[in-house]
This record gives sequence, C-alpha cells and structure tokens, in this order.
Amino acid sequence: MSRNSSADDLIISWVELHRDARYLSEMLHRIGSWKGIIAITRARLRR
Repeated sequence: MSRNSSADDLIISWVELHRDARYLSEMLHRIGSWKGIIAITRARLRR
C-alpha cells in the first residue's frame, strides 16, 4: 500500500484489494450468515 501526493488518496493494488476482500469474507463467514460484499473502486490514470 502506498500514498501518493494527495493526503486524501490511498492507492492499493488489485492484488491487495483481492487479498483484503478474501480476508474480510473469511472473517464474515466465521461470524455467520451474510449476503455479500459490495466494493466500489475508482481507477486513476497515471501520467
């Protein structure tokens, strides 16, 4: 995970996003029944 020049932007890779979503789903699965995870991503072009 890295930060860019803007203090409000947090940049993570798709690999990190996938890893964290899997971890979250495993934790929720242990708690009990749940319906799903919704993630909204925004791509930014690097110049």
